[in-house]
Amino acid sequence: MIRDRHLASILFTDIVGYSAMMQHDELLAVKTIKHYLSVLHEKVPAHGGEVLNDYGDGSLCIFHSAIDSLNCAIEIQESLRTDPVVPLRIGLHVGEIFFEDGKVMGDAVNVASRVQSLGLANTILFSSEVLTKIRNHPEYKYVALGDFEFKNIDEPLGIYALVNNGLEVPARDQMSGKLKEKKATGPWKIAMPTIGSILLLLLVVFFVIKWKTGASGKAKAENSIAVLYFDNMSDDPEQLYFSDGITEEITSRLSNIPDLRVKNRKAVLQYRNQQKPMRVIARELGVSKILQGSVRKQGNEVMITVQLINGATEENLWSITYNRDLKDIFNVQSDIAQQVASKFDLRFSAATRDKLKRSPTTNAAAYDQYLKAIGYANLESGLGGNLTFSRMAIDLLKKAILKDSSFADAKARLSERYAYIAANSDEPERWLDSADYFAREAIRTDPQSETGYISLANVRSVRGQIDESLELLMSAERIKPFSSTVAITNIYLAKHAFGKVYEWLEKAKLNDPYDPIPYATECWMYMSLGMLDSMKVCIDRARMQLKEAAEMDQPLLHYYLFTNDETEYRNLSRKIYARDEKQYTYSMGRYYIFQRNWNMADSFFRISAKPDEMDAGLIKMQTGQKDAGRQMIEKTIAERIRFVKYYHAWHAYDISRCYASLSDHRYIDYFYKAFEKGWNDYIWFKHDPFFDPVRNTPEFVKLWNDYNIKNERFKADLYRSIKRLKN
Repeated sequence: MIRDRHLASILFTDIVGYSAMMQHDELLAVKTIKHYLSVLHEKVPAHGGEVLNDYGDGSLCIFHSAIDSLNCAIEIQESLRTDPVVPLRIGLHVGEIFFEDGKVMGDAVNVASRVQSLGLANTILFSSEVLTKIRNHPEYKYVALGDFEFKNIDEPLGIYALVNNGLEVPARDQMSGKLKEKKATGPWKIAMPTIGSILLLLLVVFFVIKWKTGASGKAKAENSIAVLYFDNMSDDPEQLYFSDGITEEITSRLSNIPDLRVKNRKAVLQYRNQQKPMRVIARELGVSKILQGSVRKQGNEVMITVQLINGATEENLWSITYNRDLKDIFNVQSDIAQQVASKFDLRFSAATRDKLKRSPTTNAAAYDQYLKAIGYANLESGLGGNLTFSRMAIDLLKKAILKDSSFADAKARLSERYAYIAANSDEPERWLDSADYFAREAIRTDPQSETGYISLANVRSVRGQIDESLELLMSAERIKPFSSTVAITNIYLAKHAFGKVYEWLEKAKLNDPYDPIPYATECWMYMSLGMLDSMKVCIDRARMQLKEAAEMDQPLLHYYLFTNDETEYRNLSRKIYARDEKQYTYSMGRYYIFQRNWNMADSFFRISAKPDEMDAGLIKMQTGQKDAGRQMIEKTIAERIRFVKYYHAWHAYDISRCYASLSDHRYIDYFYKAFEKGWNDYIWFKHDPFFDPVRNTPEFVKLWNDYNIKNERFKADLYRSIKRLKN
């Protein structure tokens, strides 16, 4: 008979290797079990728990509170480290239990048992359900161990290890237990009756893989390079644009080689002017070789010195100095790329060789203008810039195109700058027309210009033509693999195709396991779906793989924002904005807005030069200055409406949240507009203080339920892709 169905925090214990201990030293085993039982029956009741099942070398206990069960687990492990030491593992889970014929039952019991089975001696493991109960308690220190697929449990479960008070943390390869067996798939899913058949199969598989991939391990581990920014050795520091341009051009040429993994510009930028040893840089970037060099330009004379370094030994593998006229610069770049490729002993097609030799222009003066323009464009990125550098870049690119009308790369870059200004302009359509024209001109001039397709895709995306944008990015990807991977994932995000997002991110990570952008994008995806546990696991994995990659700071900062971890949020904000006090104060002000601590938010915003009037307006409304606050929010609405048909969907979402703060029902229409344009950020919407005035209205409840259903479908799509790729 079923009775007393309720939520409980379940604690499972098990003595590791007890049976073997009993066989080898019976006296020690008896002392160990007595020590264990005395501690168990002392600590569990002391924390309000109950020992339901005592298996001798293990137990099942329940508590009313996850905090009580965790504190009890910590004290048990501390007590069992005294002689005789008890090698105990503990697993915790929160879920519904019930009693039938005097026995405790329920799926939660099975889950807790499986969590415990992953542990080692002196470990405390717990599930993501426990994490939700303790994440606002900074006294508990834990690490994410990843997602695990357990027997008879449908969805993967996030597992965490407590690290307080000398507890052990098991490595992933040490963890076994009640996990699902990996099923064989594909044409070889056959029962082999003899050892000889198995060996034959292995040989066949080995040679098939060898034939298909060649030395794929070598391609990933050895065929990788970072081109560090060349030193500017010219007397004029203004010539930095030229050395940077040479670096980027060589990087671009090398990235045309299919089997060579080349680190992108952003990844190597952090090592400019650093004195780190080459082996350290190689290790941090995950590459086998490093190309470094210097450039001296005086008038039309150029001297370029390059060295190819073995990342593991710092041995100089190849070096050369070129003294050339400026008009020969393209031949120099081509020769460097081909010489470097030869040191990897890579074979490539005639078409690839032609790409390495291809010059973007034959006009040295046009090329010089182009490099200056790139230098200015790199100084300005993101929304809200003053556009000074972009306008200077546009003037230079126009001059370059006048000098060489066949300069496709210059046209693509010009399109990119026009699109950037459109995102910040009062008249976006005028600038978008120019961006569209020059992107199409770049493709017409050179049908193999992936940058032209990428630029045109950006324009189409800004105009809301998502399907056309995706098709153009796919064209760029076919011309130059992995040139558009992250952009493609962003389009799939806008299409709410989260399974596709995951698939493309996995491709990117396989291509370059040390590129932080796919990891960061994956974190944003999990956040947008409200999957904070998965987001934290992704961040922890990236930290292990990439160490202190700056790209992971913002996802982690948002994780702390939505888990209300004030101390960690403050510390990380201070680190990120160490050189920008105004940005730091804005970051802290936003944190307190989400905590509804209006006075603290106001105190930070008063000393920040960066707050959006939308945020400042909400604070004023909440601190008694309703008229002033309303005016600021209405001004924000008017500004955003001008842009709502362009650029990203957050403009429409911002209008929705502003109307909601004014209790204006138009927030519903703009919410759906944002969603249709590709907006999806479940966790932000869930916590957004702008919607507080309408949260309890029937209209909002209906909207929330409708959105919840859609979000669950998105998560199911993601789970299907994860399962398919894992199998």
